Amino acid sequence: MEGGPLEFAVAAAGVDVWETEFQTGTEVWSDLDLALYGLQPGSQASTRQQWRERFLHPKDLSRVNARAEGMMAGGRPYEMAFRSWRADDGALRWLYSRALIRTAPAVLRDRVRPATSPP
Repeated sequence: MEGGPLEFAVAAAGVDVWETEFQTGTEVWSDLDLALYGLQPGSQASTRQQWRERFLHPKDLSRVNARAEGMMAGGRPYEMAFRSWRADDGALRWLYSRALIRTAPAVLRDRVRPATSPP
């Protein structure tokens, strides 16, 4: 088995963990997350703004932004479902995301590490 028990559990559940750096908007996506959005393994992840423009349904934009801003401002975790288009076939589907802010002693509230899955 490649990876450890956590990697196995995440893959078996069809859930992906990805990371956003707040200051730059840079995101790191795994191949599983790329697959959720209909992208090929090894594709370059988008920035947060590019993700909103390319994948997020416009009717969900204000709600997603409000939840993300609340999390960043207060360090509160969030949970939400949102609609997203797949890059490969254009299908609209619902995804579910939960996020916690990852902190380090010297750098507080600099990154978020959400988990995303089909509902």
